[in-house]
Amino acid sequence: MQLTRGAEYAIRAILDLTSNHNGQKSGKVMLKDIAARMDIPNDFLAKIFQMLNRSGIVKSYRGTKGGYALAREPKNINVKDVIYAVDGPIRLNKCLSAEGCIDEINCKYQVKCPVHDIWAEAQESMLKVLSGADFHSLNQKMKEKK
Repeated sequence: MQLTRGAEYAIRAILDLTSNHNGQKSGKVMLKDIAARMDIPNDFLAKIFQMLNRSGIVKSYRGTKGGYALAREPKNINVKDVIYAVDGPIRLNKCLSAEGCIDEINCKYQVKCPVHDIWAEAQESMLKVLSGADFHSLNQKMKEKK
């Protein structure tokens, strides 16, 4: 599994929004400002933010004083949520997807292969780490490194 550029940009952009977050009604940031600070193409970031908005991670505000803000507190948004919003379900390989190893095209084994349990355990561990990485904690780590 490799993250798409969109997921990587989304994580960086949410970190930027987190650093500007001051509660639900403030912390609005213009997309062009996030794009400039995070070195992300503005048009691509706009598409990413549409997905994040649909997923309930950010809220959009229209008008001259508009922009984007976090829809939830940073401690209630984790890296897994952001990746899922942009890339969809996170899977190490095809046999761990909803379809699984359903045919000989996807997998030569018609029964559970000997490494399936290893893949499942590795995926479970990865999802646990990504779910445990909330943006409040990541923002705190970022501040400590400055």
